[in-house]
Amino acid sequence: MGPLWEVLLLLLIVPVVEGGKQQLLQQQQQQQQLQQQLEQHLQQQLQQQLQQQQLRQPRKMKPKRIQLKYKTGWDKPFLHYEATSASCSGGWADYQLQDSSVEGWQEGLLLLPADLISLEFVFSNKEKEMWDNPPNPNRFNRMNYFFNFNELEEEKEKEKEKGKEKGKEKEKEKEKEKEKEKEKEKEKEGYDEYLLVVADGEVAGMSVHPNSSSSSSSSSSSSSSSRQLVYNTGRNLKDFLNAAGENDLPKPDFAILGVGTEVYTFPGVSAAEHSHFSLLLSPEEQKQHQGL
Repeated sequence: MGPLWEVLLLLLIVPVVEGGKQQLLQQQQQQQQLQQQLEQHLQQQLQQQLQQQQLRQPRKMKPKRIQLKYKTGWDKPFLHYEATSASCSGGWADYQLQDSSVEGWQEGLLLLPADLISLEFVFSNKEKEMWDNPPNPNRFNRMNYFFNFNELEEEKEKEKEKGKEKGKEKEKEKEKEKEKEKEKEKEKEGYDEYLLVVADGEVAGMSVHPNSSSSSSSSSSSSSSSRQLVYNTGRNLKDFLNAAGENDLPKPDFAILGVGTEVYTFPGVSAAEHSHFSLLLSPEEQKQHQGL
């Protein structure tokens, strides 16, 4: 090949090489731009998620103090429980109840995280040879008691909204004032308090006022601003109402029936405007079971 051919070949190769470099450089620039856009998009998503999480979280979260009242013939039984919070699941733990000042009752006090979501539990005797299971399985198909704190709070908020919509203006103002007073009372205390009552798997055996042995309560009313009375039983609504009437039970804030499958609120406590409220009741059933 002569010098002329070599010159011609170089003239052909150089533009190709230069063009290839420019194309490669453009591709690299495009990749960098895409990477930057992706990083910006991910950062925006994270910021949005954090903002949404902050909006979902209550402004003031307090540890939850749960007072347990358990009617049983066992002496110093164990509560076997798992407390699940938004941050983690603490696993199963044991807590031994103590004698109450009221005969036939055992009691205890659990202090749980502020972001508590649910509590699943069951009782056993001191030797852990016998277990008090509810008559029906819970939503996880386990023979344990279960209730969800988020659902209880959601039901309470729904009732507040419905009461505001149906109430008169004066009644609305009264409710607002009551809520303000409750908030002030709660601010004085360092905990959100709950009273949980279980009577050998059934509420029917309870004939003693649950608050009568509470030394920390200034009032025997279950609707105290710092307490919520919760009944947890495997009975259905009709059986529960019959048992409540026969045993003259105090009116609760909530009744968790069907082992966590049904949640009810009651008039004058958490449902201000309703003679008897439940999303799960028909109007006929509401009339039939009015006045617990």
